[in-house]
Amino acid sequence: MKTISLRALDPIDPFVRSQVGYRADPEERLLVHILNRGGKTQISALSPGEISLLPKLAREGHVEIDGNLEVKLTKLGMAVAHGAKKMYPEFW
Repeated sequence: MKTISLRALDPIDPFVRSQVGYRADPEERLLVHILNRGGKTQISALSPGEISLLPKLAREGHVEIDGNLEVKLTKLGMAVAHGAKKMYPEFW
C-alpha cells in the first residue's frame, strides 16, 4: 500500500505555505472559535489564555468588545477567521 504525504494533498501554493506554516497561530484559532459561535461570544465563555489575546485583537481591529462584555468579530476579523479555516482545514 502506497502512503501519500499530507503535503502532497495540500491545496495551498508551496510558497504561501512556506510563509504561513502548517499551524494556525493562537489569534487565528480564537477568531475561528468565535466565528464558530456565530461571530460573537461572552468573555466569560473564553479561557484565560483566550482572554489575554483580546486586547491585541481589538487593537488590530479584528474584534470589538461591548459594554456587556460580549466579543464580536468585525468584518476584518470574520475575513481572517474564514481565511484561517481555508488555510488550516485539518484543525476545524
